[in-house]
Amino acid sequence: MPVPRGLDSTLLLLTAAFLATNFLSLGILRGEAFQPAHWLHLLVWACCAALGQMWLVRHMPERDRLIFPLIMVPAGWGLLLIDRLLPAFADRQTLWLPAGLSFALALATWRPLLQVPAKYSRLILALIIALLIAASVLEGESAGLPGELLKLILVIHFCAWLASCPVDLEIRPWLARQGWRILLWLIPLLILVWQRDPGTALVTGIVLLLLLNLAAASRRLVLASLLLLLTGFILAWFLLDVVQQRVTIWIDPWSFADGNGYQVVQGLIAIAEGGVLGAGVGQGQPGLVPVVHSDFIAVALAEEWGLTGVLVLVTSMALYTLRGLRIAWQLRDNRFGSLLAAGMSLLPGIQGLLICAGVLRLLPLTGITLPFLGYGGSALLTSLLSASLLVRLSSESKNGPP
Repeated sequence: MPVPRGLDSTLLLLTAAFLATNFLSLGILRGEAFQPAHWLHLLVWACCAALGQMWLVRHMPERDRLIFPLIMVPAGWGLLLIDRLLPAFADRQTLWLPAGLSFALALATWRPLLQVPAKYSRLILALIIALLIAASVLEGESAGLPGELLKLILVIHFCAWLASCPVDLEIRPWLARQGWRILLWLIPLLILVWQRDPGTALVTGIVLLLLLNLAAASRRLVLASLLLLLTGFILAWFLLDVVQQRVTIWIDPWSFADGNGYQVVQGLIAIAEGGVLGAGVGQGQPGLVPVVHSDFIAVALAEEWGLTGVLVLVTSMALYTLRGLRIAWQLRDNRFGSLLAAGMSLLPGIQGLLICAGVLRLLPLTGITLPFLGYGGSALLTSLLSASLLVRLSSESKNGPP
């Protein structure tokens, strides 16, 4: 379905009005409405939105015009939420947004971009190994960036490899010849699990298996994929106490409300307090939830904007994923482009689904941040890079194969 001309600009203007109204309300509550520093985060977002839109209109007029607004809505909302919760952290996120967006837009308009994964596959493999080593050596936030980039590059490299496989492949002989490659991609996931980051490994693993099934549709392959996921979960259960702890808390958080289950219980209470319309910005108490600015930022949104806000967020996430899958369908004659578009839309989509399901206690917690919305410079950068690839691919789908 074609996007009406001007809809992207209208969405950005509506988002700007929504953010300005809420920043004003927050400023009045804090007594900072007339202080220029209070408006800095909104000003940076507005500049990014305006300049990014002008850049795309000039350099990529044939792009999918919904992608950019759909990433700027949660990015701006995230700045507002983090400013409301921890202003110092919002300052850092405000630095990451223009830096990450500038790099992503420059990358999107770089002509040889889509030829790099196939042309320099060995170099990319070396980069994956280097990122694995860096993630193993570094600690804390420094290890976050290699881990996030590793997730993105693994998916890109996997798409390039799948695109080189025959279209009408037979599953058994193909797996017999290429099974070692699948094991090769499992190694980084195992290392991520060993580093006590099962959430990132789970998201990446699910996306890789979905891409494998898209490239070689087979009922046996689907069953094998489900078996592989189940095996991975069983191994993680026996090897990692953090997995056992999260599953136990998921089953019955109330029995651990004064300890490890405190975050989940407070999150559920905050969501219930939000009701349909929410308490209003600055009127709730989301600060009672530990790590609310990152893992549980959806809880803060639910408490202060209610079910209405959650539906808006989920709708924007779903639209982003669906537009990406639509681009993949449009590029079905270009196998690599189609798989890459699917991977770049599924990566944030699966991640958002898992974290939202975790805070709602539909699934165990994964400990990952909500794409574009939650705090984390490395996570924001990776999300912007994946979106830039999607924008570039949408432009290629209108102009023909790259």
